[in-house]
Amino acid sequence: MELLSSHFQLQSSEIVHIRESIQQSLLVHNLEIMRIEDNFAEVLMERGQTSGEYAMNNESLEIVELRKRIEESVGRVMHTPADFDFLSGAVWERIREYISPTTLKRTWGYLDGVKNIRFSTLETLARFAGFKSWDNYLAERKFEQEQNSAVVSEGVIEAARLAEGDVVEVEWKPDRRVRFRHLGGGRFEVVESVNSHLDVGDTGSVMLFVLGEPLLLSGLSHRGRTGLTYLCGGKGGITTLSSI
Repeated sequence: MELLSSHFQLQSSEIVHIRESIQQSLLVHNLEIMRIEDNFAEVLMERGQTSGEYAMNNESLEIVELRKRIEESVGRVMHTPADFDFLSGAVWERIREYISPTTLKRTWGYLDGVKNIRFSTLETLARFAGFKSWDNYLAERKFEQEQNSAVVSEGVIEAARLAEGDVVEVEWKPDRRVRFRHLGGGRFEVVESVNSHLDVGDTGSVMLFVLGEPLLLSGLSHRGRTGLTYLCGGKGGITTLSSI
């Protein structure tokens, strides 16, 4: 009787081992299928044959902001091929969905060529970032923007009412645009500069942003020099003012 019991225990152990082996093989097989499908979809994207699937340019603000959220989530900025390999693995580990490093490189603008990002990629990245879906991410983003817009009162933004990390965007003629990130205490850092003499990384102090009035940056640090003063919109003042 003991011999028979040992025999059945051995068979049971073998069955468990076989089941685990089969499950592992299926997991690897399914992952390989997803890789093939993903690579095939990338080829179609390169040829412009996406069967009408929704796509968005990787330079759109929605995608840029999602990338930033993801980098903050994983505590790593995507700069090298190794970073994208890491992120591909992180996506799989967190939500069990596969995105190839190549697709991630395209999403981050790391590769030249195709800039349109597939809806399925955006869906997966949104879920990885903690949202229910891409549409949910867009809705949450819109809500945050509406909340931030409450800081702007009658064309005026007071630095004292901004939280650290808040971003203010200003435009002035002819085609200047600058984004400032609040560092705290009325001190700001330039995070984006289009057609202006300010550089990304410059810092300066602003107490008040007023639509239609020139913007004065004092205590400006620029290209190794400190204590400078810079006037934005000296002719006509600021034409656009928003809190992002």
